[in-house]
Amino acid sequence: MSEHPMLLDLPILFKKLIKRATQEWNRRVDEEMSMNQFRLLCILRKQGSTQVNELAEKLGVTAGAITGMADKLMDRGRVVRTRISTDRRAVLLEITEEGNRCVDTLVEKQGEMLAALFGTLSPEDMEHLQRIFSEMLDRLEQIKEE
Repeated sequence: MSEHPMLLDLPILFKKLIKRATQEWNRRVDEEMSMNQFRLLCILRKQGSTQVNELAEKLGVTAGAITGMADKLMDRGRVVRTRISTDRRAVLLEITEEGNRCVDTLVEKQGEMLAALFGTLSPEDMEHLQRIFSEMLDRLEQIKEE
């Protein structure tokens, strides 16, 4: 492990950032929808019907977590669940018109939140962040394959 003194502080700082951003999302969104539920709706909107396992992979959560999110979204009429006739175990989720309306509303709130979070950064700083995050994700993929 590197002797750099900030090495142990960085993950803690990053975790605090994610926690605060999530709290800000929850404060701005009074529709009782988590950020992951919103992200799930956005994926469904972009891709159409999608299997639960693929959604879990894209969101970095378990299939069970997707099922829980889907249950809550179904209760609000935002998604529908269907089974694939050739494989009864495989479940598809699809966004509804109500889900699309919800995304339309929340995209604006998300933009406001991101502007508040990143608005004070220069374009150069945002490019640096994007580069750093991309490098870190690439490195994690390399480590996973080792």
